Amino acid sequence: MLDGPCTVLDIRPSHEYDEGRITKPPRKAVSVPFAAGQDGAGFVGRVSQQCTNKAASLIVMCADGDRGSAEAADLLQAAGYSAVMQMEGGYAGYSKVWGPSGKRRPPAGRWVSTGKEALKSGLNVPGAADSYDEGGNQKTAKYAEGLPPGQSLLDPLN
Repeated sequence: MLDGPCTVLDIRPSHEYDEGRITKPPRKAVSVPFAAGQDGAGFVGRVSQQCTNKAASLIVMCADGDRGSAEAADLLQAAGYSAVMQMEGGYAGYSKVWGPSGKRRPPAGRWVSTGKEALKSGLNVPGAADSYDEGGNQKTAKYAEGLPPGQSLLDPLN
């Protein structure tokens, strides 16, 4: 188990990193592309440019938690990095539970109204939704149709 701050080494190809990545906390996820069977010395060299402290906590993350992250973690440990772990399930597993900003994703399923959503919008005020118009023109608002000629929603109710 890693204690304290850590850095996520995202070893997916650059285009996958650009499409979606962990963004919180900022600057704690770095892209260092690596493919299983690739030259280990070049990979370790690129990691050492990003993470100079070999005692730093590193989490290696690939696309799906397959052998790519295991091989990369082994290379880093052999190079002297002492606190290296791999992310179980990779970015795909992370994305099922967490969003890029680190907030938990809502459970899959259908959205069901609780009846309290309108409280934030102010549309639960009587008559507010009836006179709503994109341009703010209450005389030509959709619900103004059918009023007696000459009367508008701005007129006081008698």
